[in-house]
Amino acid sequence: MLILGMIILSWGYSMPPFRTKRFPIVATFTLALISLLAAYAGFFAVGALSLQQFPAIYSLPILIFVSLGFNVKDLKDIDSDRKAGVKSLPVIFGEEKARKVISLLVALSYLSAFALTQNILLLPFSMFFALLSDFMLRKAKLYELPLLLTYFAFAAIFVWIVL
Repeated sequence: MLILGMIILSWGYSMPPFRTKRFPIVATFTLALISLLAAYAGFFAVGALSLQQFPAIYSLPILIFVSLGFNVKDLKDIDSDRKAGVKSLPVIFGEEKARKVISLLVALSYLSAFALTQNILLLPFSMFFALLSDFMLRKAKLYELPLLLTYFAFAAIFVWIVL
C-alpha cells in the first residue's frame, strides 16, 4: 500500500490534471509525502510490524525538511520550467532572488529541527548547516549533490541526537 501511495503521488506530481510540480511548495510537499511513505516502507522492510512503531518524532521533520529544502532542485531547470508552465520559485522571482528565498527556506528547515524537538544539542548543528547551505546556494555555480549530502549529514546527526 505504501508503494502504491508513492506511485499515485508521483503520478500526481508529474501528470495532468494535478501535475503538482507546477506549484511552489505544493510540489515539494508532494515530494515530502513520497519521502515519508518511503521512510515508512523502509521501516517495514527492516521488520516493523506496525506503523505505530515508527517514531512519530521523525514524521513531521521529514515533511518540513523536504517541503522547504527541496526547492533547491528548481534552480537548475529555470528555462525548462518556464517553457513548461511550472511556477517554481526561480521562475516567479528570478534566479538571484530565488536563491535568497530558497536559502531562507533551507535555513528554516534546519532550524525547525531544533524548534520541533527543543533539543539544545541540535541548535549549533542547525545553525552551522543553515549557514553552510546559504554559502553553497549563493555560489554562482550550484551543484545539487553537495547540498543533498549536507542534508543527509544533518539528517544523520538529527537521528543520532534524537535517539
